[in-house]
Amino acid sequence: MKVLFVCSEDISLGVASLSAYLKKEKHRVFLAFDPRQFNKSYAENKSLAHFFSRESEILHKVKEISPDLICFSVYTANYQWALILAEKIKKITDAPIVFGGVHPTLAPEEVIKQKAVDIVCVGEGEKPIAELLENLKKGKKEHHIANLWFKDKGKIIKNEVRPLLDLNKLPLPDRDLFLGQLPDSYFRSPAIMTSKGCPFSCTFCSNNSLRKIYQGKGIYVRKRTVGNVMVELLTLKEKYRPHYFIFMDDLFTVDPSWLEEFLPLYRKKINLPFSCFSHFNFLDLKTARLLKKAGCNLVLFGLQSGSPLLRRKILKRPETNEDVLRVAGICREVGLNFSIDHIFNLPSDSKETVFESLNLYNKVRPNIINCYGLMFFPGTEIVDIAVGKGILKKDSYKKINEGKEAVYASLVGKATADDYRRFALLTTLIPLLPQKVVAFVLNKEKRVNFFSDLPISLIIPIKLILYLKVNLGFIFSSVIGNEFFYLKQFFKYKFKSINY
Repeated sequence: MKVLFVCSEDISLGVASLSAYLKKEKHRVFLAFDPRQFNKSYAENKSLAHFFSRESEILHKVKEISPDLICFSVYTANYQWALILAEKIKKITDAPIVFGGVHPTLAPEEVIKQKAVDIVCVGEGEKPIAELLENLKKGKKEHHIANLWFKDKGKIIKNEVRPLLDLNKLPLPDRDLFLGQLPDSYFRSPAIMTSKGCPFSCTFCSNNSLRKIYQGKGIYVRKRTVGNVMVELLTLKEKYRPHYFIFMDDLFTVDPSWLEEFLPLYRKKINLPFSCFSHFNFLDLKTARLLKKAGCNLVLFGLQSGSPLLRRKILKRPETNEDVLRVAGICREVGLNFSIDHIFNLPSDSKETVFESLNLYNKVRPNIINCYGLMFFPGTEIVDIAVGKGILKKDSYKKINEGKEAVYASLVGKATADDYRRFALLTTLIPLLPQKVVAFVLNKEKRVNFFSDLPISLIIPIKLILYLKVNLGFIFSSVIGNEFFYLKQFFKYKFKSINY
C-alpha cells in the first residue's frame, strides 16, 4: 500500500518513526513537504507567501503517486494550512485523509467534524496506521481500531487509546524520507529523542494534557536504553557525517543513572558537541561535569518567569529562585553554557513581575535568554486560568481549537499592551551587557523605556552575537541557507512545469 505523509516547516521525528514502522510492514511511503516560505514568525509576508506557495506542487504529487492513504502531521500553528490543503486534495483523490499529531490528539472533536478529514489519530500512530492500511488492503471497512476516530453514515466512532509503545521496540526513525526535500542542515546537526514525556505539569504545556489522555495506559515518561540510542547515533554519524547533535527530549537529565552510563560512551564513540534541555531541579554538580566532559555545548532551561509567585500559582512550576541561582553557579563552575526561556504576557503578569524577572536574570547571567509571547494551545490548563481571570472570553476555547489565531494576553496597563514588545529586547540583551549596567538601567523605568522604543528586530543581531559566543553561529547560517534551498527548489519545480 502507498502512504503519503504531508508535513510543513520542519522535519518531523514522529513522521520519520511512522515511516520506518510502515516500511518495515512492507508499505511504500512518500512525503510531500511544504516549507511555508514567508509564512513564518521570522519572515511573514502574505503576498510572497502566496507567490511561493507549494500547493500546486503537492497536488501534482498526489496525482502522480495516487496514494492509498494520506496522513497529515498537524500541530496548532499549521492546522488551518492543513485543512485548506486537505480540502483541495479531497477534490482530486478518494484516498482517506488522516489528521494526526499534537493538535488532533488534543482537539479531536474539532478535527473530526471537518469535511476534508476522514480519520483522526489520537496519540501514537505506528500501530493504528499499520492496522488501517492492512484493512484497506483487504478491502475491509473496519472502524474499531484503537487510537483512531472514524466517520460512518453521519456518526463519529471514537475508539479508545491503546497502551503506550515501548520505544526500544520501534525501528530507528526514517530520516531518509526527508532527503532531498529538506536542506542538509537537518542532517548535519540532527535532532534526536532519547525519551518521550515530561514529569512536570506546567499549565501552558501540552504534556500535561497528553498525560491525562494516556492515564492508565503505561508510564508516560519513557526512556530508551543506552544501547538503543547509541545505535541511532552511530548510524547517523556514519550516514550523514554530522558536526553537532541536538537532544530534543523535554527533560534530557531526568535520569542521572542513565546519564552516567550514556555520557562516557557518547564521548568515547561519538565525540561531537551537543545541546540538551534540562530543569533547575534536575541538574547537580556531578551531572553538569558529566555533560561538560561529554561535549555538551549548551543546556537549555525553561524557567518562563523570574517571579516565584507566577511560576507557582500560574505555571505550576516547582523550582525556586534559590534553585535557579544554585544551578547557574554550578554551570559557571564547570564552564557549561546555558540559556533560559522567558514567556511574556502570562496571566497575572505585571510590571512588577517583569522587573522581578529581569533582576533575577541579571543575577543569574545566562549565556542566552530566549523570549516568547504566551500562546494558548488546546486542552492546556492555562486557557482555563486565562478565562477564569477574564483575560480570554469563553469563545476562545473554540478559536484555540480551530487554530485560527495566535492568542496573546497581557495585564500591564490596557488589555492590548504587549509585554513582549516592551521588554523582550532588553531581556535578550542582558547577557551582553555588564551586570552593573543592567542594574543601572533597571533602576529607572525611563531607562527601560528607552529600550522599549527601539526596533524589536534588533533582537535578531543580538541573538546572532550571543549564539556566536557559544559557537552556535551555524544555527543562524542554517536558517538563511535553508531559505535559499527552498527558493531553489521552488524555481526548479516552476521551471520544470513550464517546460512540460
